[in-house]
Amino acid sequence: MGAPPLALDDFARAARGLAGLGLQRPLPPSLRPLHVFGAPTDGYGRLLYLDTHNSAYGSGWKRENSFLAHNPTGVFCYGFYKHNAGAGGYAHPPGITGMRPKGNGDTYRITAAGPGVTPDVMWSDNGLHDFSAANAADVAFESAMNAQLDSILNGDKLCRQH
Repeated sequence: MGAPPLALDDFARAARGLAGLGLQRPLPPSLRPLHVFGAPTDGYGRLLYLDTHNSAYGSGWKRENSFLAHNPTGVFCYGFYKHNAGAGGYAHPPGITGMRPKGNGDTYRITAAGPGVTPDVMWSDNGLHDFSAANAADVAFESAMNAQLDSILNGDKLCRQH
């Protein structure tokens, strides 16, 4: 098992106003321009940009993904696993074709651009080592983080429960 899903208490609390009132839905492939599904459709929503440092994508900071916080809670959840970055009409990142590898890195950051002249909000922290069910400290940490996630979900049903 790779790195556990990423969930951030303080950032999720700050992101409550970032959910916005709407997002773009997928169009039929023949009508779909690239990079629009999931973009906010109003001045309230903000994309959260997730970057990974020294990962399978190479050395330095690389974009893992961008996404909207859930409406109306502002909560988000993200898992680092292999996925097809070109699904849904998106263009593959440069140098990546087919399945994208796990983006586990030694450090992560999330950035959300503020509206107008409001400053950007950014969080960064070190990555975790691979989880081991045989390691009592890993199991205890995962249990504590699951409890923290439960405390901030606030009824959000979009994050899969542990």
